Amino acid sequence: MPDGITSIFLTNEQKMGSLPLRILTYTNLFPNCLRPNFGIFVKNRMKTFVRHGNAQLDVISPVPYFPRLPWNTRWKVFSLIPREENQEGISVYHPRYLVSPKFGMRTHGYMMYRSTRDLAHRLHETNPYHLVDAHWIYPDGFAAVKIAKELGLPVVLSARGNDINEYIDYPAIRHSITWSLASCDHIISVCEALKDLILSLGIPDSKVTVIGNGIDKSAFYPTEKATARQQLALPLNKRIVLSVGILDPRKGHDILIKALHLLRQRGVEIPFLYIIGAGRFGESLKGLIDTLRLREHVYLVGEIPHKALNMWYSAADVFCLASDREGWPNVLLEAIGCGTPVVVSRVFGAPEIVTSGDVGLLVDERTPEAFAARILQAFDQKWELKKLVEFAEQFSWDKTALAVRKVFLNVLNCPNDSAIWKTKDENYSLCSF
Repeated sequence: MPDGITSIFLTNEQKMGSLPLRILTYTNLFPNCLRPNFGIFVKNRMKTFVRHGNAQLDVISPVPYFPRLPWNTRWKVFSLIPREENQEGISVYHPRYLVSPKFGMRTHGYMMYRSTRDLAHRLHETNPYHLVDAHWIYPDGFAAVKIAKELGLPVVLSARGNDINEYIDYPAIRHSITWSLASCDHIISVCEALKDLILSLGIPDSKVTVIGNGIDKSAFYPTEKATARQQLALPLNKRIVLSVGILDPRKGHDILIKALHLLRQRGVEIPFLYIIGAGRFGESLKGLIDTLRLREHVYLVGEIPHKALNMWYSAADVFCLASDREGWPNVLLEAIGCGTPVVVSRVFGAPEIVTSGDVGLLVDERTPEAFAARILQAFDQKWELKKLVEFAEQFSWDKTALAVRKVFLNVLNCPNDSAIWKTKDENYSLCSF
């Protein structure tokens, strides 16, 4: 049993059955009623975790404080998020924390900790947790480790992408990141590439487990292309390229737009490009589309419900992702699961997903020229629907959740679900989850 954990003993009635494994998930990456797609991968992992075992989950998902003002700004949505909501039986709390533009990211971890510790203590006192599960190393992981230490609980951190492959380059927070990684009980990395970066910070290999994300096979499956296009009112006899992701420079949507421009300059019949997502880069992309006179071929769809992506993936001939960095981009598996091949930058976790030329093509240079060439190659290649779908079926949230459960039980010193901790006070304690 990890040092500092307070045993919770079984009553005579509980000895006849089993106690639920109580988990506190701590992350800003969690959906809410106003941003239902935000952090959906965290919700899917933990929702499946609960479904697969005798477990209970509460979520503390902090949001930046912003006052309720009569005018619109891109920060206003934070003021409208409820303090508490129930999502499919999961209690989700949204305490506010101060974000200081003057001092930047160096204070975010401490501010998040100070603004959420009382809530975490109160929830734990009411119905004790066994483990803290934190996603995003900084500021979330930093705050979660401090809170877990106060509660005497083990904490597992999940590294997901920019929290490692970008943030460790920021001198102001690098120490907080390394402290969080060194001070937690275990780390889950969504891909080997992120694990390598974590190990480069001096973290021992035995402390890091790689567990990729999964997909919901009941939501992402092939629909006949003509049917999907008819439902979406898309052209039936034209090539279609799809990209999904926040409208941010790091996602490379502009590279795909410029790739279409290059194809037109070369006299190639250019495809239609549909970009799904929202974000601050939208106006810039609109300007680029107008400048390159591509308004009839490139469409910014906006944000749509996550499960509605199925039809869009099925309608496309090729899915493209031109990011400069990723953790484990679920959109690739979702597209493949719908029978659509992918073209993606060779960055971080992407090559760990696209391991076969039967499901997609990797782009070595993140340039319009390189993407234009790969898009044409994808159009010319014959893709087998069966191979695409079978490949995606290897990855599921069920497998992910079971792997996470194994990590949690190991951290709790429970070699399997039926193990029982013995203590000096009595023969039974807490490990019959």
